[in-house]
Amino acid sequence: MRIAFWQASEDGSSWYRCEQPAHALRWLGHQVWSSKILPESWIRSADVVVGARVAQPGPTAVWRRMALMGKRLVMDFDDDYFSLNPDNRLAYEFWTRDEIRQSLLDNMELAETITCVSEPLAESLRAYHPDVRVVPNGLHAMYLGRPRPVGPQHPITIGWAGTASTIQEWRVPGFVRALNRILDYTPSGALPGPQYRPRLQLVGCTLETAASFGLTHPRIDAVEWVDPTERYLEWVSKFDIWVAPYRDNHYNRCKFPTKALEANTLGIPLIASGITPYRDWPGSVWLVKDHYDWGRHLKALVDSYPRRLLTELEGRSAASRFTLQALGSHWENALVRRPKQ
Repeated sequence: MRIAFWQASEDGSSWYRCEQPAHALRWLGHQVWSSKILPESWIRSADVVVGARVAQPGPTAVWRRMALMGKRLVMDFDDDYFSLNPDNRLAYEFWTRDEIRQSLLDNMELAETITCVSEPLAESLRAYHPDVRVVPNGLHAMYLGRPRPVGPQHPITIGWAGTASTIQEWRVPGFVRALNRILDYTPSGALPGPQYRPRLQLVGCTLETAASFGLTHPRIDAVEWVDPTERYLEWVSKFDIWVAPYRDNHYNRCKFPTKALEANTLGIPLIASGITPYRDWPGSVWLVKDHYDWGRHLKALVDSYPRRLLTELEGRSAASRFTLQALGSHWENALVRRPKQ
């Protein structure tokens, strides 16, 4: 097949939903294009065009022209844009505009198939389209074999990674308090001195933003979002413990557990809110079911190198089911036109 992935942006979403699938499909012998720009030559020659959440006026005009040409159109979703939280202000204001919402719905109707990241999201999208197929995210298998420079006396880095919208998830009860307390904790068996207490590394926000949520400890470092995604993965691979808070709402329940995929692939113990999709992840996740669990789990992992090592091994075993090398067949199945009943 000749397949065109039409990106809506150049962020992590497009990396997982366009660039990486394009690599996986090329390995299977398909001719694949992935870009924000869709050349006329590909519009005319592609067997399938996969568009990411097409809604804006310019892309909509191209989408409708391709429909008139008889192209097989597939629209991909990585989030439920029909149930955004108001505190995700910019996205909420954009996707709740009447003309954008109606354009998205009209363009979905022109698509033969909808693809998305999770079954809960698929269930929501089936209210708008009869053919919705789930294709998970994946990472290159090379990350599974990368060694971790850790040991019993290794100073511990606790990490969080996110965006301006996911910072709002810090509001989950007990999260900020547990981080502030663990940064003053001396791990069991650690060498004496404050340099062996945990540090907190934030990726995707500033120290000023962290302070606005009450995280003001001197043992906190922050870096704003890093691109490309390969460089982001280098940053987060320095974490020894990864924390991922999420409020229990419909929007978050429809997400793919990307932080679990990343943490397990890189061999990093993950502490995450005990909601779908993290509760359903087949790998190793320390689930928070009570607000006291943030502190309990952090202390247990900080204190025990064997626990961290065991979690690394269990996580990488589970993540091996979600490698980029395995994604090609998922996308092939999703992009094949099914016979009409």
